[in-house]
Amino acid sequence: MTTIITAGSRYVDIDVLASGIAYKQLLNLQRQESTLCLSGPFNATIPREMRLYGETEVYCKEPAIEDEDVFVIVDVSNPHYFSSFVNLNQVIAVFDHHFGFEKYWHARLHEMAKIEAVGACATLIWEAYVQAEQLDKMPQMTAKLLYLAIISNTLNFRAHVTHQRDRNAAVDLLARLPAEHDYVSEYYREIESSISNDLAMTIKSDTKEVLIQNPNLTFQFSQIELWDSEKFLKKHSAEKIRSLMSSMFPDKSWLLSLVSVKAGYNYLLSNSSTIIEKISKVIASKNNALVMQTERLWLRKEILRLIESPLHGNEKQNRV
Repeated sequence: MTTIITAGSRYVDIDVLASGIAYKQLLNLQRQESTLCLSGPFNATIPREMRLYGETEVYCKEPAIEDEDVFVIVDVSNPHYFSSFVNLNQVIAVFDHHFGFEKYWHARLHEMAKIEAVGACATLIWEAYVQAEQLDKMPQMTAKLLYLAIISNTLNFRAHVTHQRDRNAAVDLLARLPAEHDYVSEYYREIESSISNDLAMTIKSDTKEVLIQNPNLTFQFSQIELWDSEKFLKKHSAEKIRSLMSSMFPDKSWLLSLVSVKAGYNYLLSNSSTIIEKISKVIASKNNALVMQTERLWLRKEILRLIESPLHGNEKQNRV
């Protein structure tokens, strides 16, 4: 019997890669046969060093599956987004920090449905090492992957989804790395460089098609995580980005979120006045003709949660 570790089919971000590699290595430490199969393309949250490391660990795009094989899913719990080769009846564990299907999985898997309100799936995998008493055997590069996945998914602990469990995991993982590096700034500098080299591919590899109700609207929602969005916009102007988005998504509504971790806010661009109006009702912001600037950092999933289920009344979300 082989445990096949996999995730969603849309794309692979650093949280998926870190969680998948680390959990596979944990199973290996416990002498359990396993393989990691990630079917989506790597997106811009994974820097070059991590891509090379990941390519040595991701053994296949579609595994040869035997009847007795089982699946462990990381960083996703919505079955609609699973890789096509996953048999739901053979799933034995789910690790995720996204909500919506926790009741479904808790009913099927009980304590092995690890769907928790933390900032990163990497935090749940670190906790699995703690529970298994295997932290001291974790490879240093894996510790770096998990640490940067937590940094990315919590926007350097500034996103509202950040939990003390994320901070605890990050402190421990950072202590396992050489002390002479500023891992956060190095990480963001590297991914910003790769983003600038191929902006269109970056957008394509981190775009979700979204359907919201009231009004009934489908649009493409792209997100780019940056250390300094203002610097980025000086190189890639809002006008040029709008032109690129329109060429990539002709005849479609779109929304692009530029996350500025250093400054602590987002720039939002869209070709839809309906989308901007809906967001403006629930998120405090400064608007001009081209760009909306939020008053604090927002992850894409946080924005979606609000515009899909807006607050009652006119209260806006701007608390820190």
